[in-house]
Amino acid sequence: MVLNLNMIMGMESKEQNENNRIIIADIGQTVMGFIVDSVSEVIRIPQSSVEPAPPIIANKIGTEYVRGVGKIEERLLILLDLDKILSANELHNVNNIAAEAAAATT
Repeated sequence: MVLNLNMIMGMESKEQNENNRIIIADIGQTVMGFIVDSVSEVIRIPQSSVEPAPPIIANKIGTEYVRGVGKIEERLLILLDLDKILSANELHNVNNIAAEAAAATT
């Protein structure tokens, strides 16, 4: 299942274009895809470089979605907590839809 991350986070959904990407993540025990506007690079951030997000960043995006801020050289990266993107009820609904789709194809 692939979901639009902008819509989940209550942000305006943009027209899809050649910059859109799908990020694959494990949410609970479900593999999910999230459509994002673009991806500039994929990096690993050591836990020692992660700090709590300043209130101004967390308030703009939504504190429930922000895990922290990663500091890499001169850059600050907002880290989303993908486990909190979907509520337990929404994740249950996604699992039901996926199960129904799998049953329909067999």
